[in-house]
Amino acid sequence: MSMIEAGIRDNISSAVIAKIAVALDTSTDYLLGLVDDPQPRASGRGIPPDVYELALRLSDLAEEDRRSLLEGFTGILDAVEALHAGREAEDAEQQAREDELVELLDQLPEPLRVQARNYLAQLLAEQWEEERKAG
Repeated sequence: MSMIEAGIRDNISSAVIAKIAVALDTSTDYLLGLVDDPQPRASGRGIPPDVYELALRLSDLAEEDRRSLLEGFTGILDAVEALHAGREAEDAEQQAREDELVELLDQLPEPLRVQARNYLAQLLAEQWEEERKAG
């Protein structure tokens, strides 16, 4: 940092400028003298500093490399989003089945309802234990 301030080191990459901005909790525009407000603009827009830094690092790459990486990132993000959507759909289906089961249990006479709930609780505990072991 002192070499930069003294003018000894020049040709600083945007990734280095981004790291300095993150470390100083300011914006790259402020460090470059483009704005007077030291408030980080990325934070103001809700962009986490590490994401902002990654974007700056990507901008330093050759276009072909950048496009290749972005295609890979997009594929990974699509897969993660699909996984989460699948889990949410499974959770909603599971909740619907559980609600239906509760309604059916509520229609049973009291002694039978207690026995059925105890049995189901035991089954769920065993299922949970198997899932926990499977990891």
